[in-house]
Amino acid sequence: MPTIPSGDKLIFTSASVDMKERKSAQINAKTHVYTMQDVADTVNAGGGGSSNDLEQADVTLTPAQMLSFNGGQTIEIIPASSKYISIIDILVSYTFNSVAYNFFGNIMTGDKLGFAFGSASPTSDTTQFNSSSNKIFTLNNVPNATSANEAFNLTSTSGVTVSQGDSTVKVSVLYRDITL
Repeated sequence: MPTIPSGDKLIFTSASVDMKERKSAQINAKTHVYTMQDVADTVNAGGGGSSNDLEQADVTLTPAQMLSFNGGQTIEIIPASSKYISIIDILVSYTFNSVAYNFFGNIMTGDKLGFAFGSASPTSDTTQFNSSSNKIFTLNNVPNATSANEAFNLTSTSGVTVSQGDSTVKVSVLYRDITL
């Protein structure tokens, strides 16, 4: 798959047209044949003079992972990189199985299960996990990374308890991975 240089000009013809060169050797040396697939591949690779920093992370959390949040735990959703992570949206799909989770934490003292960067405390209380029915919800009030190389996590504080639950949780995060 060739990557199309950002300065090249494109002229499109039907695939049935014979592209055998009938020009001078000097012009032929500067002529390249690209397909629409080459154009699409170049754009998707961030080439052609543009940058595509939009990313999506999809993570499925098992019941065992959800129960591990008892007493403080962190599960990485987006690994740390040398770039800044800017969260656009978080979609959570909770598929109820047979036993609801019983997450508890004293919100007045800051005990929470939620999303956060690095070792920061979670900013949102996600008691939606204590549901006895399927749920889909979005979170879009998560602060962005304050420095490069911070992972984005689902984390609980030490006062959070959970002793039951058997449902699967899927997390999909739409974000930008930005070089400043």
